[in-house]
Amino acid sequence: MQLKQLPLRRLLRWSCSLCSGVVLLGMVILPPRAFSFPPRDEPSEVFGVAHVDGKYFLTTEDFLDEGADQILATGSKVIKLYLDPRRYPWNSSWPKDIQSLAQMALASYSCYTFLDTPERLGQAVEYLAAHLPPTAVFGRDAHSVYLGEFGYPETGEGGLDALNRRIDNAIKVVRDQGLPWAVFWEIYCNEPVKKALQLPLNGKENNANLRGFWMVKPDGTPGLAWHRYRRLFANADPDRATTQAIKSKLKQVFGDSFNRPDGKELGTGWTQASHYGVVNERLAHHRVRFEIPDGHDIPWGSATLDLANRAILGHGLQVGDYFEVTLQRLSEQGGLGVELFDSDQLRVGGDLRSGPSMLQAWNGTTWVSVAFDDHGQPVSFDWNGSHTLGVRFDSADGHWTTFSYYLDGFYAGSWLIASPNRKLDKIGFFVQSRTAGSAFEFGDLKVFAVRRSSARASF
Repeated sequence: MQLKQLPLRRLLRWSCSLCSGVVLLGMVILPPRAFSFPPRDEPSEVFGVAHVDGKYFLTTEDFLDEGADQILATGSKVIKLYLDPRRYPWNSSWPKDIQSLAQMALASYSCYTFLDTPERLGQAVEYLAAHLPPTAVFGRDAHSVYLGEFGYPETGEGGLDALNRRIDNAIKVVRDQGLPWAVFWEIYCNEPVKKALQLPLNGKENNANLRGFWMVKPDGTPGLAWHRYRRLFANADPDRATTQAIKSKLKQVFGDSFNRPDGKELGTGWTQASHYGVVNERLAHHRVRFEIPDGHDIPWGSATLDLANRAILGHGLQVGDYFEVTLQRLSEQGGLGVELFDSDQLRVGGDLRSGPSMLQAWNGTTWVSVAFDDHGQPVSFDWNGSHTLGVRFDSADGHWTTFSYYLDGFYAGSWLIASPNRKLDKIGFFVQSRTAGSAFEFGDLKVFAVRRSSARASF
């Protein structure tokens, strides 16, 4: 869903230059008394993100809509905007004769000062509630106060630990005191480290030129707060928290148990590739087996399935579709995982080290963690055990795609990448190792889709 499809955009074009407010994406702006209190079990309608005066852009779409699309991609349905066209200059043409829009009175608390502990934050909310006018939208109590801004620079003092602590505190106070909304500051950072820097600050070279108040960085990769929101929303959604729930609403449209003779030919629709050295691929005991005889140049290999092949599906997967595969590392070291779109940029899996390691994605330069616990700490897994790795195709707007990853039936993490693709036409397996003699196995591939077409025969 894009903001340009909503009444909000037309209203914004009549807005005043100073007012601000929170809007539920997908809803029209209503008078304060018309709002109902957000249900406590739907954090995506409570925890929002601000989109104000970002100093970089990542598409050619008008800046207001671009940021709104990014916020929707986190799973949040709440956005905070400044109703001031000057805050949204990139790729935009605003009329000169701006008129005023009557402001709604919810009390917005920019809570940076007292965000360090939940006790201090809770006391500040209670103080504000006690001093509201009697006409406040939900009465003179905490229901009429929302956290209009909370956050912390990812690159600030204390780093990720300091950011995680403040997110934890905001979540606790919102839940304990029943606040209607909490808005993270913000989707794109609006604070350059030096005022003299020339705008826009696009690209990965500018990650260091901004203070780090972001969910999505100038290089287009997600920050920690983005991952926190994705986990919060996925685990709160009974249709998304587990693969059992996801598959219950879909139909299996393809399966490959690799139940055919051992050998180097993987089967119809499969292609094989290796890079930086030899990677042997073959069918063995109803598994796709990879072996790396020499890891000197850290070779990696892949096996890719073309879903658009008429013998497989004849089309790619769409938003809401899902696939899963079993995988296991048979050697002490090496990384393994899945690959999407036949792309180097969309690989996720375990890293190259021995022992338990994190679920990671390739960001174009290095591997970064995508799986975090409820308090933002990276989670490690033992890749020498057999696991089922699942992938849900979450969104695609022609600019960005998002995916959720599941391990052994439960939500593990997410990833965001720039892509014009609206369909997922290729999926694959990949392995990589610096250790000679590394070996890996994949098996029991299953593909599920929304009930829009007849199922193909399984192999």
